[in-house]
Amino acid sequence: MEIATKKPLTWHLKQAMSLAGQLPDNQDDARIILEQMGVLLETYLSKSEPSEPLRASNVLPFTG
Repeated sequence: MEIATKKPLTWHLKQAMSLAGQLPDNQDDARIILEQMGVLLETYLSKSEPSEPLRASNVLPFTG
């Protein structure tokens, strides 16, 4: 996943520090949140469809 297309400027780093300060202390939870941010960037913001539909782990598709 390539996000950055140019060298980050000082304000980019300040913004990243501000967002990182809002992440939970639990490292696993923080990684999950960052992973989901990547999904948002790749799908919602780029107006494309995810390669695989996102489903809750406790929901089964209806095959009726």
